[in-house]
Amino acid sequence: AAHALAASPRALTPTPHDLSCALAMEVEKLQERVLQGEALNADIINKYKIAAEIANSTMAQIVKLCQHQTNIAQLCALGDQLVHEKLAQVFNRGQVEKGPAFPTCISVNNCLSNMAPLHEETGFLQAGDVVKIDLGVQLDGYIAMIGHTHIIPAADPSEPTKGKAADVVSAAYLAAEAVVKMLRPGTKSADLTRAIEKVAAEFRCTPVDGVYSCNSKRFIIDAEKQFLNKYSDDVNPPEFVVNENDVFHVDICMSTGEGKTRELDARTTVFQRDVSKVYNLKMKASRALLSQVSQHYPTMPFCIRGMDAKGMLGLKECVQHGLLVPYPCKFERPGDLVARFRLTVLVHGHGRAAERLTGHEPPYISSVYGVQDAQIAAVLQGRYEPGAPIHA
Repeated sequence: AAHALAASPRALTPTPHDLSCALAMEVEKLQERVLQGEALNADIINKYKIAAEIANSTMAQIVKLCQHQTNIAQLCALGDQLVHEKLAQVFNRGQVEKGPAFPTCISVNNCLSNMAPLHEETGFLQAGDVVKIDLGVQLDGYIAMIGHTHIIPAADPSEPTKGKAADVVSAAYLAAEAVVKMLRPGTKSADLTRAIEKVAAEFRCTPVDGVYSCNSKRFIIDAEKQFLNKYSDDVNPPEFVVNENDVFHVDICMSTGEGKTRELDARTTVFQRDVSKVYNLKMKASRALLSQVSQHYPTMPFCIRGMDAKGMLGLKECVQHGLLVPYPCKFERPGDLVARFRLTVLVHGHGRAAERLTGHEPPYISSVYGVQDAQIAAVLQGRYEPGAPIHA
């Protein structure tokens, strides 16, 4: 919307009608852009890989800084800053849209996702914390997502973490590994979900309800091919077959508890513009906020940390009328632990294994459990024939 408003001098101080018309035009252009289908080529794959390199290196820097008494809000802000700084060094010729595809979130222990505290909110990491770090990078609309679980050593860092923390991290990491090994042309989505459930059972853990992995398209994080962490009576996405050149965001979440998350009293700070919605906002502050969002985050989720105080006054009206969609923090029950790994994966053909574009090494852990199931063990060893059913 900002580009449209800059087209004429009078648009520098737009009326509500001007802004509504400009947003409608922007919505139409964005919908056109995200719906266009593009086959992968060398240029597109290169953009995915550069975005992935930036995501991976940023994750490595944040993990290194996750230590006892580290300020969580400052760490989240640093992650976003690093993404912007790294993107500023690439594709500077022409007009290439680039930025975070998802703000840096750091969710601790029983908190699963979307925790991005503001500067004034205090919170510090503690020894023994199970820390989920999540962020994303987009370059010309091609998106690399990464999620990692880190454990802050409670005692001697040369000794592995054991107990429930080790079990849940092992379950999430190995389930993600199994899915990556199975992502080949011909694999059925139902078998991917069954593999995740079987790995969870090996480590006496539960896949988290309502979490799904999905394919990605230009400017779209969650496209139409979706498979769940676990089967649900409430949500049943259509089954599909994996194809060559699919790009998947594999998102695996495990819990030591029931695997049912809920919203508690944590403040929601992550939102996304719904480009399908148009509404003539009444408050000047609301229009100012939406203008900022449309200029800087037209299609991707963002944290309100960078918004000015005046615009923040309009947040409620934007959410109330569906222009901004909230990403609330999700929690398991107190005392339970959750782990998450998120990878961006490119599916190859001609018998080649899928290419993992993002990811980070797991923390130093030792679980008393292991993979005993012969079929899952074969998958993890790379011995899976696409289309072969995973037995329940």
